[in-house]
Amino acid sequence: MTRRTKSALLPCSALNVALLFVALATYDDGPNRDVDVVLLVVMAALSFPSSVVVVAATGWILAGIYHLTGAYLKAGRGEIVLTWTLLFAIGIAQWFVLLPNIRKRLRRSAVRTE
Repeated sequence: MTRRTKSALLPCSALNVALLFVALATYDDGPNRDVDVVLLVVMAALSFPSSVVVVAATGWILAGIYHLTGAYLKAGRGEIVLTWTLLFAIGIAQWFVLLPNIRKRLRRSAVRTE
């Protein structure tokens, strides 16, 4: 991991943790509980485009579990933490592991072809 990547990792992580704390602190179990949806949208935007694959796969898995067993994931603080953890992990992996490795390989292949 380069120094520039490491320096960007801290603010990104801090923003994600702040989003989690705000979502948990403002969660309301009543009928107007949209904070979990807002968190999902913001976290999906931060980890786009990998988040599209993860959210779709999670939806298919949860739908399959519901159709097989009738069980469903109750929306609440546990669901908020699960969603946040999944999207945070995929976002960090995408932006701070996969993308720098792809960029490094592309630079190496460009040097070889010259």
